[in-house]
Formats: sequence, structure tokens, C-alpha cells
Amino acid sequence: MHVIISFTPGSSTDIVGRIVSQKLSEIWGQPVLAENRAGAGGSIGSNVVAKAAPDGYTLLINSNAHTVNPAIYASLPYDTLKDFIDVVPLSVQPNVLIVTQGRLTRT
Repeated sequence: MHVIISFTPGSSTDIVGRIVSQKLSEIWGQPVLAENRAGAGGSIGSNVVAKAAPDGYTLLINSNAHTVNPAIYASLPYDTLKDFIDVVPLSVQPNVLIVTQGRLTRT
């Protein structure tokens, strides 16, 4: 089993991906190789998985970038809706905006 993590080592997507890969290895009783293929907002890793044999042995762990990329990039080498099947959401991560105290002006 091969898991492609579409972001850099140490990123939140990587941390979740490695935890899930380890657990899948324990459950399935076979090695699950986690590999980072970062770049272009996750589309490099997505392309690797889209071009992999459709045998169920290559999985993609990506972020919400997977759904946003078609709106950001003029063209992608894969079709986000047709080339993938969603399996399960793995985590929910909040986004926050933080500024130095006194730097936010109210109007």
C-alpha cells in the first residue's frame, strides 16, 4: 500500500497522513509506505495518484486544497471530480488570523 501525502514533511497534512498510515499498517497487517509529494498546492501529489493504477493500492492524503485548486489553476493534469473517489475526511483544522497587539484598527 502506498500513501501519497501532498504536502511537505512536518506540515499538518503530513502529520495526519503519517498517523493514519501507521494505523492502517497496524489494522491491515502490511506495510503502508507514506511518501511526501509536495508542491503546487497539493496538485503534484494529486497528479501522482491520478496517474497511478486504479487498483486501490495508492491513496492520496491532501488538504482542502484539493477542492480549491480547480478554481485557482487555469488547468490541472487531472480532473478533481472524475479521477478520485472520496473515502473519508481525516481531520478538521481551524484557520485563525493573528496580529500583534495594537496593530488591528477598528473602523
